[in-house]
Amino acid sequence: MANISGDFNDNYLIGTPESDNFFGDQGNDTFDGLGGADNFVFNNVTHIVDVHTVDLYIHEVHVWSSDNYDIINNFAINEDRVYSIVPVTQDIIPQPINSGAQSPNDFSPNSGEIEYIFGTTGSDIINGTSANDIIYGRSGNDIIYGYDAKDILYGGTGDDSLYGGANTDELYGGGGNDYLNGGEGLNNVLYGGAGNDILDGRDISSDTLIGGPGNDTYIVDNNPVFGDLGDPIIEYLNEGTDTVQSSANYRLGANLENLILLGSDDIGGLGNALDNRIEGNAGKNFLIGDDGNDYLLGYGDKDVLVGEAGNDILEGGAGDDILDGGSGSDILTGGAGADTFVFSSPFNGIDSITDFKYEEGDKIQVLARGFGIQQDELNKFTFDSRSNALLFNQIQFASLQPGSNFIPSLNIIIV
Repeated sequence: MANISGDFNDNYLIGTPESDNFFGDQGNDTFDGLGGADNFVFNNVTHIVDVHTVDLYIHEVHVWSSDNYDIINNFAINEDRVYSIVPVTQDIIPQPINSGAQSPNDFSPNSGEIEYIFGTTGSDIINGTSANDIIYGRSGNDIIYGYDAKDILYGGTGDDSLYGGANTDELYGGGGNDYLNGGEGLNNVLYGGAGNDILDGRDISSDTLIGGPGNDTYIVDNNPVFGDLGDPIIEYLNEGTDTVQSSANYRLGANLENLILLGSDDIGGLGNALDNRIEGNAGKNFLIGDDGNDYLLGYGDKDVLVGEAGNDILEGGAGDDILDGGSGSDILTGGAGADTFVFSSPFNGIDSITDFKYEEGDKIQVLARGFGIQQDELNKFTFDSRSNALLFNQIQFASLQPGSNFIPSLNIIIV
């Protein structure tokens, strides 16, 4: 064992293969343990300390008199060993941990003087301080907590989880499939970066969510389009297939493809000009595809599905649903329950109804104004049981599944 000391200069201190004691004294020092169970004592450190060591079995880092301590950088420890970080003063209080091959490194400084924190090349758990922290996770699958002040969190490479705190934070996932949660602070900015990221904006504030390249998922609980405070989502062209999960009424913005409604509240979803997939929740939903070839799924309860422009697919699911394909040649499936299939004009394309069942109470509803008829002119509708075509004045506007036994005078209502 050797005792290795620095002085007031910036030293590079090299140990032995045995268990050594390092004393940094003043200056910005670099330590290289070379092996063994080494102890490091930092005294009056003012800026950056780089700690490099290999093949550690039991390792302790002592922080002594660290009033102006700023950065722990490159704390590189072989991840299949056990180590701990032991405080000597109250300025920095890292939590001792046991790190096995599958366990992350854990850094928990507790000082208002610390502003920059660097993780290791492994998978770290890093807790911020009450100061305005800038935390770099570096490589590995890191978990980073920002705590109370205005923090900037960088995940780096790896599949990271970043959590803001009670103030305004900026979270940058970097490479990998990351999870970002702004916390309870106001006006947070979450940037996923490359990878298939999850950006969670659920809180009382308005967060800005920027996914970046990859198939990203945005979780929100409000939308400015419907008068809420809102979580603006910024997604650029050709950056992947992105999904919004919302527990409130939601309209998809530009370059967003999919929408999933959460919970059981009676809420609605509106698509955009892209080919959208819009899924309802357990409540009563009003889903509108807008432009594009959309896929609308109502799931449970009594839903209203409107495809609008494009060749859409509408599935009502359980419940007494209303399905309106709009213009285009649409595929309509009511599912269980007494469903209503709506047609506003005979010139909007030919829709296919896949499961018309009059015994369940299914109906076809046509709009008198769009068809140019009165409510007593059901005789203008005919059904060809050989081709399963439904016609108005010999103009086909729908087809039904084989064996539907459709009777226009019984199964059509004019409104």
